[in-house]
Order: sequence, then structure tokens, then C-alpha cells
Amino acid sequence: MRKQAGFTLVELLVSLLLLLLGLALAAQILMESAQLFAESASEQIDTPVPLAIARLRGDILASSSFQVTTGDHGLLLVLAGHPAGTVLYERVGEELRRSILDDAGNPGDAVTVMRGVSSWACLPLGPRLVSLGVRYQRHAAPHSPLVRLPAFRGPRTEEREEWLTLAPRGGGSGDGW
Repeated sequence: MRKQAGFTLVELLVSLLLLLLGLALAAQILMESAQLFAESASEQIDTPVPLAIARLRGDILASSSFQVTTGDHGLLLVLAGHPAGTVLYERVGEELRRSILDDAGNPGDAVTVMRGVSSWACLPLGPRLVSLGVRYQRHAAPHSPLVRLPAFRGPRTEEREEWLTLAPRGGGSGDGW
């Protein structure tokens, strides 16, 4: 008999199984990297909350007094005696904004300090102490590094809350901190 060149059926099946295993692993790695890329891109939208809280804390400590009033958009925190002038914090929609009042008492250009703010509370605890609460939405961190179907992933956002209790400079500690 003449010897025939080629592969047997068993050899073809083994090579196809190895090829399918390699493609399945490559697809898994591609899905995981796409999910990590999407999550890291969504985190870029979130406000860096520690920086926003530090800005708020610094403004309160640098002022000599505060006043909590109501305005068109809700509660207003007015900080007097700040080196930059009178500072105004207010929540407009889902943003916490900071502006500096001019000599006539009109707010200047507002700067957005935080986005995704769902509530804002200013509670005077006496003439020299103020308590501030900010509730905000942020993207939820994944609880597992494994790829999951969207229905089993969990909530895409989570609500957080931060509270500060501060005294403007001179609040019981002399003329400054």
C-alpha cells in the first residue's frame, strides 16, 4: 500500500480543541481588560472628594465667621473674613459651587467644587461652630476582579456621606490656628 500524507481525525480534533482553548483564554483576557478600562474611565468623572473636602475645610478655617442662610437653590454657607473676600458655598442642581462675593454682595464666577451632590446640610452648632454634611453619588468599585454579567455586577453607583464639624479661625482658640 501506498503511504498517504496527512493528519488523522484524532490529530485534527486535538489541535482544534487546543485552538479553542487558546481562543477562549484570549477572549476572557479581552473581556477583563475591557471591563477594567470602562471602570477606570468612569472613575475619572468622579470628583476627588478628599480634595473637595480639604478645600471646604481650608476655606472655613481661613475665615473669621460664618452665616447659614437660604437662597434660590437652598442652603447657603457664607464665610466672612476670608483672605480672598467673602466666600459663598451653595448647591446648584447636583453641584456644590464656590464663589466669591464682590463689594456689592453679588457672587462672582462660580467654581464647581463637587459633582453628584444629592444633599447638602449646614448646621450651626453655636456662634463659632458649624457642622457640614455632603451626600454624593460616586461610581461603585467592583467587589470582585472576576468578569460578571451586567445583571449580576451590582449597582453602578453608590451613595456616600461626609460630615465635618469645624470652627472658623478664632473660634475659641485665639486669633488663629
